[in-house]
Formats: sequence, C-alpha cells, structure tokens
Amino acid sequence: MVSDLSGDQTGKVLGVFSERETTIRMWRVDAAATLALQADSFYFLMSGSGKVSGQACSRHTTIRTEAGEQGTFTAEAETTLLQLHVPVLSMAPDRSN
Repeated sequence: MVSDLSGDQTGKVLGVFSERETTIRMWRVDAAATLALQADSFYFLMSGSGKVSGQACSRHTTIRTEAGEQGTFTAEAETTLLQLHVPVLSMAPDRSN
C-alpha cells in the first residue's frame, strides 16, 4: 500500500473509472490514528472499529459523506476501510460538444 503523509494510515487506489473519476481505494488506519474522510464518498469498514462524530463504528458499518461535508474517522483498533468516491454529477465537466 502507498503510505499517506501521516504514517498512521496507508491507502491504495484500486481503480479510477470514467471521466467522472469514480475512485475505489483501500485504507488501513492504525489504532488511535485518524483518517480525514473525503466528501462525496462511501466508506465500508471491512475490519476493526472506531468512531465518526462520536458514533461507534464496527465491522460492516457504512459511512457516507455528502458534497462539501468534512469528517474524521478515529480508529480504536487497526482498521481496514474500503472507500468509494463518487464525485457530484452536477459538477462534472460538460462533454456534449
């Protein structure tokens, strides 16, 4: 996996699809580390546990961030998350010409 700047988390892009740049990424977050959640994304906890905005998250929890929304995931144990980033369709470039 490719290391993120903090060293407490690593991420690997699994694929980028179409001109809208829908992205699938796998994250590993160490215990007690945080991950800034990207807007317009779904995160699926594959293993581990943590909190988002004080709410507990465990295996198989899904987290959704909307357009312009900021969030932080704090891991309580080493956690693996799968991220699906789907950019806002209304902000996609006009390719009709």
